[in-house]
Order: sequence, then C-alpha cells, then structure tokens
Amino acid sequence: MSDSTIKQARAAVMERVRAHLQTAGVTKKGLAELASLHPNTLQGVEDDGWNPTDATLIALEAHLPSAQQVAA
Repeated sequence: MSDSTIKQARAAVMERVRAHLQTAGVTKKGLAELASLHPNTLQGVEDDGWNPTDATLIALEAHLPSAQQVAA
C-alpha cells in the first residue's frame, strides 16, 4: 500500500469520526468510551491538526456506522 493511499485512508476515517460526532446524542466522551479510549483522545478532533495514532483510528472505526447504515 502506498504512502498516499494510507494517508487517504486515515483522512477518510478521521472525517467519518467527525461526521459521526455531529449525530444527535453522540458525544466525544461516549465514543471514546465505546472504543475503550481515554476521553481526552478526541480532544481537538475538530481541528486540522488532530493527529490520532493508527491504533486510535482502528479502535474508533469499529464503532462508526458503515456507509450502508449512513445511507439508509
């Protein structure tokens, strides 16, 4: 997998996290807890400079709705 493909995949997951946090009833703290992450992990998620680890993105992605669920 090329470096640019990995960067695109990371960016896509980050945008999905941000979009999910716009859903009514979804909070940073709640999402972090679901993913077994510290609540501060999502501090600054709205900022362009937010730079989560790959492990954080993997943990969060497991708790995001799929593209099919979003479209329904």
